[in-house]
Amino acid sequence: MAASPSRPVPESTGPDLSAIGGKLGKDALLDAILNPSAGIAPEYYVWILDTRSQGQVIGILAEDTPQRVVVRNENGDEIRLKPADIKARRRSQLSMMPEDLVHQMTERQLVDLLAYLTTLKQ
Repeated sequence: MAASPSRPVPESTGPDLSAIGGKLGKDALLDAILNPSAGIAPEYYVWILDTRSQGQVIGILAEDTPQRVVVRNENGDEIRLKPADIKARRRSQLSMMPEDLVHQMTERQLVDLLAYLTTLKQ
């Protein structure tokens, strides 16, 4: 089953956060950091593709046509596949953002990140 993005596919592996402080308050920003998989926009769904030539390929579908499938992985690299090379595909329930990001940060870093994100407004 092919997944056809109904909207333009982003050029990155995550949303543009340049104005996030104008859209979300501190509580919502903290929740997004603590629970990144709770609200994934369709254009950022992560797909797991089982392929004949490259094993498992994981990332966002940047292109999905009868001629080719392009997957953008967590590093932003694009992997080009022929549809016939794909044995199976399924959508992950997880965001590309690590679930345990907050555990890799100090309390000060988290406070600073939240303070910074709230300043990002248009």
